[in-house]
Amino acid sequence: MNKLGFILSIILLMNFTWADEVGCTDQNACNFDPEAITDDGSCEYPDQYYDCDGNCLNDIDEDLVCDELEIGGCTDTVACNYNENATEEDVSCEYPEEEYLDCDGNCLNDIDEDLVCDDFEIIGCMEINSCDYDSLATDPEQCDGSPGILTDLNVITFENENKIQIEWTQPCGLGNIFAYYIEGDIDGEDVSISISSPYILDNLSWSTSYSLNINTQSEFGESLTPFQLEIGPESIPEKVENLSTTSGEANILLNWSSTAHASSYNIYKDEILELSISADDTSYISQNLYTSTNYTFSVSATNSEGYEGEISDEITSQVIPMYGVNEFETISGAGLVSFIWESPQSYAEDSNYTFTIFDGEDNVLVSDFDGNEITIDGLEDDEESCIRIITNHQYGNSMPSDLICENADIPPANPVEGLLLSAGEGEIVLNWMPHPQYSNFSIYRNGELIVENQWFGLGAGN
Repeated sequence: MNKLGFILSIILLMNFTWADEVGCTDQNACNFDPEAITDDGSCEYPDQYYDCDGNCLNDIDEDLVCDELEIGGCTDTVACNYNENATEEDVSCEYPEEEYLDCDGNCLNDIDEDLVCDDFEIIGCMEINSCDYDSLATDPEQCDGSPGILTDLNVITFENENKIQIEWTQPCGLGNIFAYYIEGDIDGEDVSISISSPYILDNLSWSTSYSLNINTQSEFGESLTPFQLEIGPESIPEKVENLSTTSGEANILLNWSSTAHASSYNIYKDEILELSISADDTSYISQNLYTSTNYTFSVSATNSEGYEGEISDEITSQVIPMYGVNEFETISGAGLVSFIWESPQSYAEDSNYTFTIFDGEDNVLVSDFDGNEITIDGLEDDEESCIRIITNHQYGNSMPSDLICENADIPPANPVEGLLLSAGEGEIVLNWMPHPQYSNFSIYRNGELIVENQWFGLGAGN
């Protein structure tokens, strides 16, 4: 037997000798062999926290998870912070804020991907300038672009004035161009006036109420904004001041200062209403007045409602005096004086005059005389003759002229000599001697002048 064989024999002998004495000798091992004498390294031990049957040494909640291995966390699978490794619910689960959101705050359903969940989509007008704009709308629908009413319409009235001012800002509605019209009945007239803000509406009737509309138009439609206004009573005009007069030919011009709230002016002459004129005028001509006559005038103002203010102070005036005779020419003759004058200039565009002639004693010689020459005869040599003239006109008489005097400075003619009378059929023929000085003769019959200053040539007549 060689050496190798000897060794193998010894090993085999030892295996057979100790076979019943080897095994797990650790009493704590799950496979402890109390008969084993020699530990052969085959001991098996339970996992930490478990017994040899695989049961937890400590499992208070009996969930088959050892207390030492329990992991706290959210165990709800639908929670946002679900922990699949958690063995113990620790009430830390977190869920979406709303049932229609996921754990990241995103919509579960958002077909149009506008970040607004389908469950909460609001359909409405999303044009901010449109009157039906919906600030909560998330999905657009057709907007009503028509202009809205003028919500900030402001109507301003003015004290003691018959006008208003209206102002506003552009209303809601779509479009770039808005047009405005004031419409309604204004003092019996149906109007539609294009306006813009601000706008003055004047010349309204006093003590009157109005119901009007503002029609707002755009390319998308129109709207009506109704409004009312009331104009109170007109103030009573103040007293007319600064009345003055200017005399003219048969007329007197009145002037005065304009008065607030006057619709017309009343012209009084001698305290009697002569005429009412428009307040557009502050002057008036009173016509067909007579000379040498005092006229008293006053003026008052009346408003459009017929209320009259205080009458002005009175003022008295006369027209321009009637023109008199100023230019005279005198001619002396044999026993006579002739007075010749020119008619005055026309008065009030009327040049028709007559004359009243007085002698030096202011006795009337002739009235309504329409000539411009008068002869005073039968005077003695160097006898003085005087006249004074008043012009007569449809608008009155002049002051008497200065006294005009002249002397008869040519001796009376010598008597006619050689007068012979010859009877004829139905007539008497007169013949006389030629006169040494004159060839014009006057003939008297029974003391009555029948021929005056007629030329007879050689001194014969019939």
